[in-house]
Amino acid sequence: YVTEDYYYYEDEKSITEKYYRIYWPKALAHFGYEMNDNQALSMRSLGRPYAAQYLREQFGEEVNYEQIVKYRKELMEECLANNGIELKPGAKEILNFLKEKNIERAIATANDAERAERYLKKIGLFEYFDKIQRFIALTSKTIYKFYFIIL
Repeated sequence: YVTEDYYYYEDEKSITEKYYRIYWPKALAHFGYEMNDNQALSMRSLGRPYAAQYLREQFGEEVNYEQIVKYRKELMEECLANNGIELKPGAKEILNFLKEKNIERAIATANDAERAERYLKKIGLFEYFDKIQRFIALTSKTIYKFYFIIL
């Protein structure tokens, strides 16, 4: 929704959700674990310490988070290099509207800022945002508060 001060939109089928649903399970399967769709969705927006903790809770203390996340990133980078990133319908129109109304636009991401910038540039959206805000250690319980704070 849009107000005079900010625009807030969360789409259940965001870019990261789509790829998390594919590549977390594939990465875990590579190391002998089976991740279901709900578990993959639960990884969305978790900072590194909480993501590692979540995987240990789900699959056991022996899970090597660093090894799994490295492999997941390799899989995703290969996919994105070969297939590009899907631009959501209406994204540029919404961002243009917000820009015209002088409403600040920010990206909140658990990714490093360089990767977020690279992805935004690939789909032609980087110029539409005023800032990229990285967060590291949020839980799923605090994430929605954070989205509102940065705006």
